[in-house]
Amino acid sequence: MKTWNKLRPTPTPTPLQNINISPATGLDTDQANYVKQAVEKLAARLNLIKEDIELISVKQKEWGDSSLGCPERGKLYIQSITSGYEMELSARGKKYIYHGGLNRVVSC
Repeated sequence: MKTWNKLRPTPTPTPLQNINISPATGLDTDQANYVKQAVEKLAARLNLIKEDIELISVKQKEWGDSSLGCPERGKLYIQSITSGYEMELSARGKKYIYHGGLNRVVSC
């Protein structure tokens, strides 16, 4: 009979680390900040209140330069992998795409 098996301590589970998720939107803090910027820009552009704009989707993206995938003619951009988010918003029956990263948001 193996008595050593009975003497092994029982492992105790380690509590899971809390992850900061915004309960209202299901977005993490970084995503929520970029979505907020995009909504504010679109609201100003269309002269709407922020509540009239709907978030359809947020996708994590990587772009090949600092233009965030929306280069402007005549501008130069740093050639570096740039992480950020692609956000699809809806207002007045139309869809709008915004890209966020490098602490800024641009309309595409």
